[in-house]
Amino acid sequence: MQAKAGDRFEISEPHPRGGVRLEPHHTHYLLFGDETALPAMASILEALPAATRADVFVEIEDRAEEQRIESAAAVNLQWLCRDGRGANSRLVAAARAMSAPGPETLVFVAAESSIVQAVRYHAVQEWRVARENLHAAGYWKRGDADHRDKEATA
Repeated sequence: MQAKAGDRFEISEPHPRGGVRLEPHHTHYLLFGDETALPAMASILEALPAATRADVFVEIEDRAEEQRIESAAAVNLQWLCRDGRGANSRLVAAARAMSAPGPETLVFVAAESSIVQAVRYHAVQEWRVARENLHAAGYWKRGDADHRDKEATA
């Protein structure tokens, strides 16, 4: 699906289970998202205290979409550019290349639904991330104009 100037779109109201609660025991944040997740990811990073660290993977079309995001936390931000080469598989590859995070880590995933499912599966099955330390939501689904993620975890 492509949007162009003049196209109509709808904005949904906030989901009651939406949002990420920052907990004192989370001293590490692992964020995966595409350009649709940038506002949520920026909000999380801007709210993190200085005593935390975050590893952030954002898949974008090209370098022109990179943004400056402020945070008091120690942030390792990696922009993963598609450069016209297709769907969001770079987020899944980034997750699979990492070692399992510790119990102090909150994992946040937001992107196209199938990508979120793959990263969520890896986090739960391979890393053994506890469900309470995982926030995953398919923000959109390829080919579906009105996607509702029934498996969203908050």
